[in-house]
This record gives sequence, C-alpha cells and structure tokens, in this order.
Amino acid sequence: MDRKFVLLALFLSVWGFETSNDSADCNKCLHKQMVWCPTPDYQSGYCCKPGENCPRSDFCSSDMQNGSQKKFLCPNKQSCVHERELYPPSSGKQVVYDQLHSEFTNGEICSYKLSIPTKADLNDVMYVRIEYIHNAELSLVKGKDIS
Repeated sequence: MDRKFVLLALFLSVWGFETSNDSADCNKCLHKQMVWCPTPDYQSGYCCKPGENCPRSDFCSSDMQNGSQKKFLCPNKQSCVHERELYPPSSGKQVVYDQLHSEFTNGEICSYKLSIPTKADLNDVMYVRIEYIHNAELSLVKGKDIS
C-alpha cells in the first residue's frame, strides 16, 4: 500500500469524513446548505459542515456563487452518456449531444462543460441550442473557469 494512501485513510478515519460517488448525495448535501468538496477527478467528493476543514483538491461549493456552479462539482450519474468536458469540432460542423435514453431518479445530476475548441480564433463563436427538456433543470453558466 502506498504511503500517501495510508495517510489519507488514517486522516479520513480520524476526522470522520466520508466520501460519496453518488450525484444524488452531492445534491442532498448542497440542499442542506452543507459544503461539497470534489476529488480531483470529480468522480466523488466529501460533504462537510460549513467551517469544517473538508478535504479539498481545488474548488469546494463554498467557493462558488450560485447553485448551478455548485452542482457542477457533483459527480455525474454513472449513466450520463457523455464525458464531463465536451469539445465541439473547430471545423464548423454541427454536433448533437443527446441524453435521451438514461434512467434518472429525482436529484441525480449530469453536468457538462462545453469548451471552445483550442484552435478557435478570437472572433470565433460557439452556438448552443437546447431543444428538449423534460422533468429536468437546465443551468447555463458562461465564464472563463468554473469559479
């Protein structure tokens, strides 16, 4: 067993922080006004009381201004069809990302970050069209980073 892992396991057992990879757990944590701190890969995270020294890798929900940004920190439900970060082609061709055939229960999350292609020019524009939403909440946040 690797030394860093042993220290992390000891820290978690001493301080009582529990991790979860369930998007619904993260959503519940945020609704209770608690703090969610994701792991570096956003596949899981920790729910902590405000003011607690929550294990953190980068951003925690307490660093975010609104609920949409906070929910982006939650792990995606396992049946989310696409990768977390989407990069449309720089060729100008239209790409359709659909999520029509997944089973969700109330409170589960699929969040995606649409990034402008790396080959984009200063005057290039990206258009996003949402065609169908049923029993879901959509949040669209535009910015240079997630904070």
